[in-house]
Amino acid sequence: KKQHNIVRKIIDFGHDIGLHFDADFYDVQSEEQLGELVDKEASWLRCWFDVEINAFSFHNPTPFLMSCDREKYAGLFNCYGKQFKSVIGYCSDSNGYWRHQRLRDVLQRADQTVLQVLTHPGWWQEQEMSPRERVERCVEGRAKSIMIYYDDSMKLLKRTNLR
Repeated sequence: KKQHNIVRKIIDFGHDIGLHFDADFYDVQSEEQLGELVDKEASWLRCWFDVEINAFSFHNPTPFLMSCDREKYAGLFNCYGKQFKSVIGYCSDSNGYWRHQRLRDVLQRADQTVLQVLTHPGWWQEQEMSPRERVERCVEGRAKSIMIYYDDSMKLLKRTNLR
């Protein structure tokens, strides 16, 4: 519910949302299968949030997925399509590293009229940390949040919470 509310708030701010598709979850082996599954997951988002979904992007793209470079699958723009790879600049902080090129460098050069930037909130905080330390911080934060939820639930339900 917490994640749903965050997405709802993003939509309410006037932003569009797209599908971040994890093909590895399904072990996608063909472009036909890719199209079917992208369509399926996009329909879930349309239903859950009552919005139009126009684009999708791969999560941790493999060499096979990078070869799936049609402009659209299931009617959704593919953010790894040929146009995005050849005409539109791209930088990503995947795994805690700026891949391809650093955002700061791209912005300082100011030589691209269109830019696709992929960022992950878990990588950003005031204290400088290595990527591994940032992942540990996220994991520990989620674990702590789950334990607080558990403790609160036990209290609400008036159940014994043994320690």
